[in-house]
Amino acid sequence: MTIEIWRFGLTAFSATLAPFAVAELRARRLSRAGIALVVALLGLAPALDTAGGWLFVLALGAVQLWLGPGALPLPRRPGTRVDLRIWAAGRWRELAVATALVAGSGAGLLARPGLPARAWDELTAPSSSIMLIGVAVLAATLAWGVVVEAAIALFSARLETMEEGLPADGVRHAGRVIGWLERTLIVAGLAAGRPELLAVVVAVKSVARLPEFKNETFAEYFLIGSLLSLTGAVLAGGLVRLLVFGELP
Repeated sequence: MTIEIWRFGLTAFSATLAPFAVAELRARRLSRAGIALVVALLGLAPALDTAGGWLFVLALGAVQLWLGPGALPLPRRPGTRVDLRIWAAGRWRELAVATALVAGSGAGLLARPGLPARAWDELTAPSSSIMLIGVAVLAATLAWGVVVEAAIALFSARLETMEEGLPADGVRHAGRVIGWLERTLIVAGLAAGRPELLAVVVAVKSVARLPEFKNETFAEYFLIGSLLSLTGAVLAGGLVRLLVFGELP
């Protein structure tokens, strides 16, 4: 029963906030509803043999429609919206190769006798831990990232003042992607019983930002964001380790 409670809780948290993790989708509630439904279906696969499970999935999708287009007013810089059609048109070769690789791999796996049935049984079994781990990673990376961004937004006025004197270079959206990768590695490390990976991630991130620590405002911003980010990842990784393996890392 305990694992089911956490499965529903993590799925609800992920399906509600994960669609807001990509800035370009925040104002598109139909797209957000679709993402919420996919996350809910993945997280609640073992519970879809009941009417309550399906109602919960539909409710999580409906939440995005109910919230509306301006549900989460986080700060956005003007001109950051990306036209996905233009982006895809300029990268059609890479997309074609990636699609072929994914399709080929999937076809090869499905061609093995009995594999689809065994995989389906594993994913939908009440004791399945695969989907629980997956939704925990989504909760720590995408959904918790929205919480971190909303918290940092409280200090946006000081940050904007600080950034006016800084050069506008660097990789676009690098901070957000780094946060996703950071929390994914920490969840994986704690779930695998290797908490020392937490220290490695923190050390690498700190060394990369070391020259900027001379700015007191940036140092405060970095500490607030990093500690919030680490908190969510540690909680998710510890929870997975406890529920799946019966022990804390």
